[in-house]
Amino acid sequence: MLAIAVAQMLVASTGPFHAANAQANLCGESPLLRDERLKGELDSKASVLSRFVGDLRFKGQVEIEKSEVLSRYPNADKLMVNQYYMYQVCILIMSDARMGTEKKFELLTNAREAIFNPSAERKTWLTPESLKLSVDGFYINRNAEYNGVLNFSIDNRSGNDLGIGILTNAATAGGCSGDTNVVGLPLVAPAGTMAAATGTIFMDMLKRAPDPAKLLRWFPAGARLSATIRWFLCSAGMASGTATVPVVLARGRDVLELSLNSGQR
Repeated sequence: MLAIAVAQMLVASTGPFHAANAQANLCGESPLLRDERLKGELDSKASVLSRFVGDLRFKGQVEIEKSEVLSRYPNADKLMVNQYYMYQVCILIMSDARMGTEKKFELLTNAREAIFNPSAERKTWLTPESLKLSVDGFYINRNAEYNGVLNFSIDNRSGNDLGIGILTNAATAGGCSGDTNVVGLPLVAPAGTMAAATGTIFMDMLKRAPDPAKLLRWFPAGARLSATIRWFLCSAGMASGTATVPVVLARGRDVLELSLNSGQR
C-alpha cells in the first residue's frame, strides 16, 4: 500500500503529461546486462507483452516469453536475466496510461511471481514417478528402410490428465539416434525451430495456445499409451534395449519437456 501511495503522489505532482514517466521511475535503475544480443531479445519479449497487458493470459505469457529466451541462452546468468527482464516488464506496466495504479501493482506482483518462481504448481504433480516408460520391443536391421524400430509404452501415474507429444528427432535407443519417424504421438519441434515436417507442432505455438493439451495427444490419469519410433540410421553392434524418449507435456497453461528413460521405475 505504501508503494501505491508513493506512486499516486508522484502522478499527482507531475501532471498528466509526466505521470507515466513518474511511475516508470519506480522501476529503479536498469540492471547491468553486458550481453547486448541477450538484452535485445529480452527487450523484444517485453514489447510483445504489450498485447497482453490487462489480459488474463498476461502472467502465463510473461513466463513463456522468458523461457523462450533462456532456451537459446542455456549458460546465461539466470538471476541477471530475471532482474533485467523484470525491469523491462515493470517499465511496460508502469508506462501504460490506460490502467490505474492498483491494477499496475497487481500485474507487477503477477509478473514477479512468473519470472522468479515459474510454474510453481508443477511441483504438486510432477515427480520422478509421474510417468513410466517401458520398452515393448526393439530391434535393428540395417538392410531395412528404417535401421531401428522401438515399440514402447508410457504409463501416466501423475494423477492428472495431460496432453503429450514427442520432441522431434531427439529420441535414442541403443545405437539409434537422429532423424525419426514416429507413430502414435504428435511431433513437437523445439523452440526456435523455423521449419519442420508437415503436421509438426511448433513449441512456440504450443506455449501460446489457450489450451496446449488440446493440440497434443490426450493422456488421462491412470492411462497407458503405446507408440513406435523408427530411426533411419543406427550404429553397428549396439542393439541395446535402453531407450530415452524426450516428451512434451501440457497441463493447463504449463508446458514442459521431460526425458523418459526405460530404466526408470
